[in-house]
Amino acid sequence: LWNEHQGERFRGSYEACLVELKKHALGEPTRRIDRPVVVLLHGLVRSRDAMDQLARYLTEKSEFQIINVAYASTHGQVEEHANSLARVVDNLGPVSELHFVTHSMGALVLRRYLHAAPGATRARPRRVVMLTPPNQGSQLARRFRDNPWMRTVWGASAVEIADWEPLAKQLATPDEFGIIAGGRGAILGGNPLVDGMDDGVVSIDETRLVGARDFLLLPVSHGSVLESPLVHQSTLRFLQNGFFLSEEERRPVLPPDPKPPSARPAQARC
Repeated sequence: LWNEHQGERFRGSYEACLVELKKHALGEPTRRIDRPVVVLLHGLVRSRDAMDQLARYLTEKSEFQIINVAYASTHGQVEEHANSLARVVDNLGPVSELHFVTHSMGALVLRRYLHAAPGATRARPRRVVMLTPPNQGSQLARRFRDNPWMRTVWGASAVEIADWEPLAKQLATPDEFGIIAGGRGAILGGNPLVDGMDDGVVSIDETRLVGARDFLLLPVSHGSVLESPLVHQSTLRFLQNGFFLSEEERRPVLPPDPKPPSARPAQARC
């Protein structure tokens, strides 16, 4: 249970939280959220504390109601995390607008949440910002798939990301979303275990997802993306306007060109 003034009030199972909520409701009236809501969703092997800097920035610089969600990322599968997220969203009550900002595996949890079971209804966000998301799986997870250490520390969700194809079939695409990727390049050094430019954990290509309205590449690592002032500013700009820098500078992620190179028109040379 979470109170915007006092923080966490109670921690336990969903059923235990409902019992405790009824106790608090007797002397502490709940109020309807009357502002657009932004739900923050952290990544694997992290907690809501990782999103604190971003949460403070969005709270101070905007009129959004920020909900910083925690889930047991190393315990259970992505579907379980998505169901936990659904319970949080369902208990927000009616809100004027719903947005999400996710970090790393949090994007997969949101995409699994949007892939609702037949007959189920899930509140769809207006806008989503994905920070360094493994939208195409993870080379790093695949390399360590059979490593007992990975299975113990990273948990079942990491194994799912390593196997990827079964999980990928259960991931939906948001309606309006943007992606911020990290690429440190040769100067800052990349991860030798990851092919291509990367943020130390995820390659740039692994972050891409066709349909993204905007794509922004910054010289940040997988972890420092959460601390970057430029990331904070760009995230807020997308939530408010649908672009990271400006409408003219948007870089959408488009489907691959189906035409073979020989069938494409020749490019003019200067």
